[in-house]
Amino acid sequence: MTKTKPHIKTLKIIIIAIFLGLISLGIFFIINKQDENISLEKFNELINTKISNAYIYEDTLYFNADNKNYSILANDEIIKQVLEKTHIDKKIDFDYSIPLLIIMIIIFLYYVYYIRSLEQKSKQGINQHPINNLLKPEFKFVIKTDDNFNDVIGQNKAKKELKKLSAIFNSNNNILIKGVLLTGASGVGKTMLARALATECGVNFLYQSASSFNEIFVGLGARRVRELFANARKIAPCIVFIDEIDALGKQRGNSLASDSENTLNELLTQIDGFNELKNVLIIAATNRADTLDDALLRRFDKVIHFTLPNYSDRCEFLNKLVSKNLISKNENINYLAKISHGFSGSSFKTLENELLLDKNINITKQILSQKHGINEDLELNDSEKQAQAIYQAGKIIMAKICDAKLIYANLFYFEYYFENEHIKTFSQIKNEIKILLSGVLANELILEETYNNFKEDNNKIEKLLDFYIKVDLDELQNECKEFLQAYQDDIKQIASDLLHNNEIFF
Repeated sequence: MTKTKPHIKTLKIIIIAIFLGLISLGIFFIINKQDENISLEKFNELINTKISNAYIYEDTLYFNADNKNYSILANDEIIKQVLEKTHIDKKIDFDYSIPLLIIMIIIFLYYVYYIRSLEQKSKQGINQHPINNLLKPEFKFVIKTDDNFNDVIGQNKAKKELKKLSAIFNSNNNILIKGVLLTGASGVGKTMLARALATECGVNFLYQSASSFNEIFVGLGARRVRELFANARKIAPCIVFIDEIDALGKQRGNSLASDSENTLNELLTQIDGFNELKNVLIIAATNRADTLDDALLRRFDKVIHFTLPNYSDRCEFLNKLVSKNLISKNENINYLAKISHGFSGSSFKTLENELLLDKNINITKQILSQKHGINEDLELNDSEKQAQAIYQAGKIIMAKICDAKLIYANLFYFEYYFENEHIKTFSQIKNEIKILLSGVLANELILEETYNNFKEDNNKIEKLLDFYIKVDLDELQNECKEFLQAYQDDIKQIASDLLHNNEIFF
């Protein structure tokens, strides 16, 4: 395939630069051409200042005063006053817009002629079409990375598997594994560890997002796949990293996405063709492995799953922030690790950035804010606030009864945890359901009314019931009602605290 000559590409850039420059020049003249038309009273104020650049055009006097341009309908008295200050020219104002328009039209016509001349000279079909030259992707993500395995805290199993691949690269042996799929939630370090592998191996890292292969032009997606792998062959040894592979590799069968299927077919073909290529490793990442096409999954020899940081990993993250003097040594790291359950590596990076901006922020409140997001200011009226406070107070009382570890509560969310994070006892599941039920039951008990603030907690209950179908909700509701009946005064007191303080730390 013949490449576009460098001087032709340079000429295209020069033509576009001149075109944009002329447009900017035209805008500049139009803006600077505007003068403020003033009254006689304003003129009498300005005549005592320094007057310059005065001229008459079509019975209007134009002049400069205090570095601003002004205009006024000229008469003998005004002209006389100005002549006492400076001389007056009489000239015709030149209209720059017409010649600028002519020049731009000429440049545009020449550019069209230039494009058509390239079409006529093209001998090799679609790949030499000028439009394709404009759309051709530049794979500039070929880099030597600085990341290493120590930059990612946790993910010990994933590191162990990737280090095995690093040993193969460094031994200069032919890589028997050609494709590796990294799966897991967003922000857990999939891309960073892939870059770290490239650093460990001392090879280039060729990055491309799968979404960039999806084009509105039919056939361009497949062509971009071919170009990606052609670049990989040129710079081998290297690692080809395709991020968000689910954007390209979803299960086939949708007739409305035929071009996407063509792109996926081309990717499968290219991966198969890499079997004869040495020192190139294909790594893909996704957080939606369940949507990938079966044929694509079979192309990956190894699947490495990334998990959210566990308790010890979170402690390690937080101790790192202590070592950077971003968290006080007096903070209870074990407590912070508990309440940051569900945080990913990127969540801790966000936390670090917030602490860099303000070291005095409440670390507990910041963690909870990141977990739950910023609640909208709903401008609740007094009765709505009362209902919401009692709703939260009912859940708080039940959490205390169920021996949950209480952390924080405001009108919109309530944070607590149990010791077991992953493998929960059946009793713990029932207790969690009791807590979620107690908000609406407290409203019914004290306000004798049910509100629509139960929706989110109800969704959580349904998810728990999907896994534990033996739970008898009626029985649990009756248990909750008995307890809440006995603790009515405590519910009202906690609701009062929420209304007056807006939040409670336990």
